[in-house]
Amino acid sequence: GNYEVRSANVVSQDFSTVWLFAGDVTSLNNTREGPAQRRTPDLVAYDIAKDRVAWELMPTWDENRPPLLVVNDLPTLVASYAKQPEVGRTWFENSSADAAGEGLNDAPISGFAAGPAPWEFFQELGDAAGAGKTNEIIGNIATIEPDSWNGDNDAYHVTFPEAGVLTATLDWEAGNSDYDTLFYCYYFDSVNAPRIYRIPFNGSGLTSLAKPEEGDTIVPLPNGADCWITIVGYAGGAGAYNMTITPAGFGGDDDDDE
Repeated sequence: GNYEVRSANVVSQDFSTVWLFAGDVTSLNNTREGPAQRRTPDLVAYDIAKDRVAWELMPTWDENRPPLLVVNDLPTLVASYAKQPEVGRTWFENSSADAAGEGLNDAPISGFAAGPAPWEFFQELGDAAGAGKTNEIIGNIATIEPDSWNGDNDAYHVTFPEAGVLTATLDWEAGNSDYDTLFYCYYFDSVNAPRIYRIPFNGSGLTSLAKPEEGDTIVPLPNGADCWITIVGYAGGAGAYNMTITPAGFGGDDDDDE
């Protein structure tokens, strides 16, 4: 579209080329930002040797006017805009929950299962990013009781506005250790009534001896699904962990029976 450059800033330079950043542009078509969209301008090369502006003095005395300085072949500055992709969310465990007292962010685990969700204690994470965006939880397991889930566990609640199949990976720093994770999520289909289920994963199932634990949900979750997640140490040393969760976004919505 047609536009007028109000200012341009030189951000880098070599012997023959100046890079112009089109900072203030008016009347540029199709650049209105929609909700949750960010746009970033490109840098545009301006070749001094090739695109030098030529001026010509036009005598206009016979028209009873002073001479005019006229520009010939004015170079064109092209400004292009691209949508900046949305990035996933990153959450950190509230370490004060463990420090303040036992159980303030622990799920009620008995044997190798957690009690019915929602649990009394958990850390609220809010909404995950949309389909195809990788979200990350970073935390720390304080204690491990060998070959059991009786040590420290960290419980979280997150909502997936665009759910579908979830891909999850759990990794940790401590070597010769094993950490596990459980997902309890809202789900329904033509056979199962709407409620919170423990959601199985393929791959390692997220509760094997693999490092990292990784897999996909065996069913797509409905959009807007709430998930309660707990991360627990099974063996080895306590320490830091990180979990990534990516919703595919091609699952059914909350009125889909398939």
